[in-house]
Amino acid sequence: MDIIKFVDTDPLLYESQLISAYENITGRTLNPADPERLLINLLTYVLTLISINIDYSARMNLLSTAENDYLDKLGELFGCYRLQPQKAKTTIRFLLSNPLSFDVIIPQNTRIGPDNENYFYTLYESKIIAGSLYTDIQAEFSKVGSIGNNFAIGQINNLLDSIPYVSSVYNISMSMYGTDIEDDKHYRQRIKLSLSSFSTAGPKSSYIYPTKSAHQDISDVSVWFTYTRTS
Repeated sequence: MDIIKFVDTDPLLYESQLISAYENITGRTLNPADPERLLINLLTYVLTLISINIDYSARMNLLSTAENDYLDKLGELFGCYRLQPQKAKTTIRFLLSNPLSFDVIIPQNTRIGPDNENYFYTLYESKIIAGSLYTDIQAEFSKVGSIGNNFAIGQINNLLDSIPYVSSVYNISMSMYGTDIEDDKHYRQRIKLSLSSFSTAGPKSSYIYPTKSAHQDISDVSVWFTYTRTS
């Protein structure tokens, strides 16, 4: 895609225009060693910086070329906001050595890690009921982003908060769903699709938009329609 230029930013253009203007005003040819060239070089530098800033500012008002915070402001006009980072999740199994005649409480926010620095924490309180050997609890990584993804089954097995009677812990699912903040490319696509969300006629894009808005790792969506004939 060709990037539109609102203002010419070539310093050679401004230099030649300044030299031409000086020669027309003074009626003499300006040589490279003339001291006036120092002032012209300075003016060329300033004009180039100004033109670059003007061009950049103009491009930040276009959906196709806006980036970072400028893209966020464009998205706000359509009620479409950048997807924020999310924490990775997994399921942790808490085990006893032998069944007990009473319940063993697993508190909310119990920490379990692959090491002593990184950890997951349980999202709710649970218990290993009397006569059972284990319970499974959903857990979330302590940090946002993709950093918590892809811990293999059994790799998260270090219980950081001691719980009486619990003999071992480990994750029974690979950690996943953690994601970094939505990048400009994915966000730009959703802003374009967001206009379809106002339609009541059911175009395909009106289904693609909410699907892509569910998670920033969704790179593509296909939509099929089925029709039922009524007699």
